[in-house]
Amino acid sequence: MFLNLLFIFLLYNTYVLHTGVRHRIEKFLKAHKISSYENVRNNDDFKDLYVAYRRKQANIVMLGDSVTQGVEWNELMDRNDIVNRGIGGDNTLGMLRRVDFVYQLDPKICFIMGGVNDMKDGISAEEVFDRYKKIIVGLKEHGVIPVIQSTFYSIKLSSEKTDALNRLLKQYAERNGLYYMDLNQFLTTNKSFNSGCSFDGTHLTGQGYKIWGREVENALKKYGL
Repeated sequence: MFLNLLFIFLLYNTYVLHTGVRHRIEKFLKAHKISSYENVRNNDDFKDLYVAYRRKQANIVMLGDSVTQGVEWNELMDRNDIVNRGIGGDNTLGMLRRVDFVYQLDPKICFIMGGVNDMKDGISAEEVFDRYKKIIVGLKEHGVIPVIQSTFYSIKLSSEKTDALNRLLKQYAERNGLYYMDLNQFLTTNKSFNSGCSFDGTHLTGQGYKIWGREVENALKKYGL
């Protein structure tokens, strides 16, 4: 009995110590607007997978966070040349730090979406936009066509922040002759997801992905892909 109580006591103290340290780390990272502790660890796990994958080339890359990650794009689009580089919880800084794994696939086109996880953690639309531009410039320098997809509305975030980022992205696309895909006009009404398109106000249902896939297909047709 004593040993059991001792074990529980030690386990509890270990948990408190770990969560306390983790809380302080998270607080520091958020204060300095650095990608979160969880995101960094999660990205490293996926980077290990990217190294292990035998796929060396793909014509199309989907780059983003959990919304991008949440569907099998080849099955959705009935293709075999798409690679999914979405990571749940990722932000545009994480995407920028792992964009080399996009270059390595030598794609013809890359569809980008992000920003919700940044802005819900206090990053401004302007800062997210600056990261977005760096991703776009890097893709163009490597001969990859960037497609800017509007950031979805989310219950995690005020619509004003989403609108601010999307305005910057749309204006940038217009100035630089880039394809801007306004997905919100097909998936939302009054800045909320249409019935049947999202199961939680942030992530998509099959119906939502079907609509998104249709718009991706339209973009690919424009570029002869």
